[in-house]
Amino acid sequence: MAILSKQSATELRRIIKEATGRNISLGEAYAIWHYLLKLLQLLWQIEKRQKPPPPSSQLNLFSEPRKRR
Repeated sequence: MAILSKQSATELRRIIKEATGRNISLGEAYAIWHYLLKLLQLLWQIEKRQKPPPPSSQLNLFSEPRKRR
């Protein structure tokens, strides 16, 4: 995982300045970097979820005969 440091925040400030022309503070760069890391962690957790079983092994409403009362 990337480390939140002054160097990474400064680099993010430079990238934002080049891309948008907006000069942000170092605190704003830290906050943006922090949220980017959280977003990436969330996306990686989604990728680690178990895959659903193949359709042939899934149960459905009609997989068992209807029970008589």
